[in-house]
Amino acid sequence: MPEIVANMVQVHPFRVRNGTIEHLLLRRSRLEAFGAGVWQVITGVIEPGERSFAAARRELAEETGLEADLWISLPGVAVFFFEPADQMILSPMFACQLPANCEPLLSNEHSEYEWLPRDPACSRLVYPTHIQGLNEVEAHGVVRI
Repeated sequence: MPEIVANMVQVHPFRVRNGTIEHLLLRRSRLEAFGAGVWQVITGVIEPGERSFAAARRELAEETGLEADLWISLPGVAVFFFEPADQMILSPMFACQLPANCEPLLSNEHSEYEWLPRDPACSRLVYPTHIQGLNEVEAHGVVRI
């Protein structure tokens, strides 16, 4: 029977340029064991004793080298099955608004990035929870322009 755990966070970085929300998508390196070559949002493991929000901030910094201007705790929770560990994972979702002209400095985990509006971003994403979170960012409406 799969174990139910809540040990990961999902982070949806975005920026506003010329009145348009642009979502930051990262492409996993082809050398990664899981999801090689897949476009995704930021995800990561919550370290022992770490709070979810602290993990989200840490993962943003580790994977992009960026700091957010504004953080939003999204109302939904990502729920997915991770077959290699036989786990059902419950993952809190956060959004963060980044400066309009920032560009990420990627970790080795990712090979490229793109800033995209909602529809092109959704068409790139393959994981339903990433699309769910992106749609929640768009629906939430808490952005500084």
